[in-house]
Amino acid sequence: MQVGSFVVDRKVCLGCGVCAVLLGFVHSCLKIWYCFRTEKRLLEGLDHIPGCRGHWLAGSGLEMKENMLRQHEWKLGLFGKSKFILNRVPIFAHGVYCLTTDPKVVKHILKDKFDIWSKPDYERDVFFSQMSDWLGQGIFVSLHGPNAKDQGQLWSHSRKTASAIFTKDNFSDLMTHTFQEQSKIFLSVLDKVEKGKVIDMQRMFFAFTMD
Repeated sequence: MQVGSFVVDRKVCLGCGVCAVLLGFVHSCLKIWYCFRTEKRLLEGLDHIPGCRGHWLAGSGLEMKENMLRQHEWKLGLFGKSKFILNRVPIFAHGVYCLTTDPKVVKHILKDKFDIWSKPDYERDVFFSQMSDWLGQGIFVSLHGPNAKDQGQLWSHSRKTASAIFTKDNFSDLMTHTFQEQSKIFLSVLDKVEKGKVIDMQRMFFAFTMD
């Protein structure tokens, strides 16, 4: 077959296509094996922490789907008497999340040793990749600490911008007034609910936050 000034051999095209498929298959297998080995080592080191291990491939995704409408209650139940739980993500997402309710740990990460803790690279982490698509490169997504390629300059700029907004005076005056007015609107919506009717308060709270 001749295309323009090039002569294309169908057998060569077929061979190239088969090689590309095989290479893709091998790459996918190696990726799964690497993720599986890395996740296995993480779980072995965190074996003493309770939580939802889930399926080796799907992680805790199936349990999350079953509890989609009661995420907070489900996770709170997993904690039990422990202050830590594990949440295993699907193997392609490559990660194990450790959740905590211990105020000392939160203080350690957010204040005492803030300079050595950072977010994962959003190019490799599924959750932060989605967050970056939604929130851009602001303070919630940009990296700081030792893993930041720009030494945390973007994060520092975002933090300075936010610190000028979230001041004591703004909370005491503007934000307090805004919260009170919006709460009145929220209560007026609840007043319209028929007596004895069951409503999803979690959905209402989420809608209130977004509105």
